[in-house]
Amino acid sequence: MHKVSVQFDYDFAKHPACAEKPAVKNCIKQFDVYDVSGQKFRLFSIPVPKGATGLVKGITGTSPSRAFLPGTHFISVTAEDAQGGESETSAARVKVEIKAKTAENGSGEQK
Repeated sequence: MHKVSVQFDYDFAKHPACAEKPAVKNCIKQFDVYDVSGQKFRLFSIPVPKGATGLVKGITGTSPSRAFLPGTHFISVTAEDAQGGESETSAARVKVEIKAKTAENGSGEQK
C-alpha cells in the first residue's frame, strides 16, 4: 500500500478561488490529483487554501493508502472550476517509480 503526496504552487491572480469570487464562472473550487499512467484515475482532491489570492506556494495534499502496481506512474494535478471543468492533466505532471516488493526492501516503497 502506498500514499501519494503532492506539493505545488498556484497563482490565483487569473482564476480566483471560489470562496473569494463566487460569482466568477471560472473560479477555482478545488484541485484534483490523478494517476494518468493509463486511463485517467482520480486519486483524491485538495481544497483551495483559505484566503487564497495571488501566488500561493506550497499547496499540499496526501491520498488515502492504496495499492499501486510496480513500475512507472504519472501523477497529475488539475484545477477544477465551479462548473466542474478542469485544466489539462499535462500542465502539471510528474513521473514516479514504484519499486516491486523484494526481500531487501520488504515493502516495495520508493526509498
